[in-house]
Amino acid sequence: MSMDRKSQQILTAAQEMSADELEGVVEYHHRLYWEHHAPEIDDPAFDQLVERLKEIRPTSPILQNLGPRIAAQSSTIVHVTPMLSLDKCYGEEAFMKWAQKMPPGFMLTPKIDGLALSLRYDAAGFLQSAATRGNGLKGEDVTANALMIDDIPRQLKTNMGCEIRGEVYMTLSRFNQVYADDFSNPRNLAAGALKQKDARETKVYGLSFFAYDFIGNLLASESEKHERLIKLGFKRPPTFFAESAEQIFDHVLEQSAKRHEWDYETDGLVIRIQDTKTQQELGETAHHPRYAIAYKFQGESATTVLNDVEWSVARTGAVTPVACIEPVNLSGAMLSRASLHHAGMVTSMDLSIGAKVQVARRGGVIPHIEHVVEPGAYQVVLPEACPSCQTTLRLSGDFLYCDNGTQCLAQRAGVMEHFLKVMEIDGFGPKHITQLIEHDILNELSDIYRLSLAQLTGLERMGAKLATKLLDAIESKRAVPTRTFLAALGVREVGVTMAKTLTTFEPNFMDLRQLAAEDLLQIHGVGESIADAFVSGMLKRRSEIDELLRFIELVDTPTEDVTGQFTGLSFLFTGKLSQLSRKEAQKMVQDAGGETPGSVTKTLTYLVVGDEGSPLLGDGQKSSKHKKAEALNEKEANIKIITETEFMRLLA
Repeated sequence: MSMDRKSQQILTAAQEMSADELEGVVEYHHRLYWEHHAPEIDDPAFDQLVERLKEIRPTSPILQNLGPRIAAQSSTIVHVTPMLSLDKCYGEEAFMKWAQKMPPGFMLTPKIDGLALSLRYDAAGFLQSAATRGNGLKGEDVTANALMIDDIPRQLKTNMGCEIRGEVYMTLSRFNQVYADDFSNPRNLAAGALKQKDARETKVYGLSFFAYDFIGNLLASESEKHERLIKLGFKRPPTFFAESAEQIFDHVLEQSAKRHEWDYETDGLVIRIQDTKTQQELGETAHHPRYAIAYKFQGESATTVLNDVEWSVARTGAVTPVACIEPVNLSGAMLSRASLHHAGMVTSMDLSIGAKVQVARRGGVIPHIEHVVEPGAYQVVLPEACPSCQTTLRLSGDFLYCDNGTQCLAQRAGVMEHFLKVMEIDGFGPKHITQLIEHDILNELSDIYRLSLAQLTGLERMGAKLATKLLDAIESKRAVPTRTFLAALGVREVGVTMAKTLTTFEPNFMDLRQLAAEDLLQIHGVGESIADAFVSGMLKRRSEIDELLRFIELVDTPTEDVTGQFTGLSFLFTGKLSQLSRKEAQKMVQDAGGETPGSVTKTLTYLVVGDEGSPLLGDGQKSSKHKKAEALNEKEANIKIITETEFMRLLA
């Protein structure tokens, strides 16, 4: 199966996934890309999985942790200014929504598929350190390796202290000439080459480097940065300038057509506001700067006919539409189905059977209906009853739901499929599960462990050999880690990642299931919706879980003692942080061995006051936590009250 075909299949399946399931898929492919450098799907496909997750669970903690992660044994460097990711857009409408908020004057450069790198030079112009983006707040120290890249100067042409940011990549010509037979793509090869334990081995790969940002003395515009980088001795990617948002599309069309001529992989353009003062005023979110965006090149589009709209039921009860279209060839693939995401898209586009619709492969991969070119004869009507159990559907916002729970065959099958998949009990296909439910053999999850050879061999196309294999697979999962069991239950808001977070906090399942919502809120990454969903899920499914535990032994995963620079110290954050989100700050403390309590007590070590509107830096108002810490200090406590900037220095 080609990479492109697999990407398409995963994206199609993602439209029917719950938020929990989608979190697991995003986490899995994220890990393959960044940690193993062995992706199974294309980059645009991963982008679309992320966009889908943003749509159905915008508060997912997975979205805050995208990007490379730092190996525990690696030496790290804290970024004085966070290295943020870029927000992305596809198509003119999405771009104009961003551009309309921006003043005129833009700079455009190719979005090179490489690794972001931060270079710090001292006052004499010598390279002091080089670090990967890492989690955006601290990155892996690759200074020795960076010195092996010819495009990175050991000393600048002008003596000055500054930080240079850019992209390490491998040219396509070198990759095709030397490595194409043994490696899947130049980006992953470059990632491995930059992190060689013996830095001398990095030089053999012949990596390249483009500088895209200058951080030091504040320059007035991106144009001045461009000129300064060249004077300092750095190579720059092709750079274009446009006054208006409309002019940008001339460059988009031109560069999209030329990208196959470039000697590096790229899938779009990075667009920045020219004026740096305006950039400062616009600021940043915890994830991306507001003054820049990545415009991803569109895939091929075509006009075809909408033949039908089918509705499928997920295990969560969500009923989602899929467009059945007249087969059309896009980017070398024949497509007959396209995404509609949710019921709201059917009504907002006023879809009708027989309509001519424009279909595009978003990011070059996902088949997606863009808009109606010409209406058809018969209006597409939202279903009133569940296509599986005929229960009256509920419309909530843009989404349709069947509230019949596991009494609905499709939902029950989805719950069974999810459990078997997460528990890694392989071999059961959707048809097998449906047959077992229809034969009244599988009614609840514990029935999986009651299955017999006679029951399985009674199914269509099920021989004794396959049935025995399935029973062996079930038997092998009688003892499983607690986090696996919790994720397999499919409790709302508790996917693979959240199950790991919860069981790290409390490894013993019996104790974990007794926790109240207020206890769970003390866990980094757990909000009110997750805490409430977990508590209600444990209560609602108490008897089902107890019955399962008659057949399954839970293996508690011991927590690892985290030691670091903050071991024995506690940090509480108050006010608005300007450089990172509160959850990110708490995570950094925890990673360094420190504690992050939820309230001010006399044993607190540090109270960190956010820099934005801070009373420590100006005339800002003191928070209740700030006042309480001062009151305790007047008595017997010794709480150090520091600014956010001072906290960042402690980290460094």
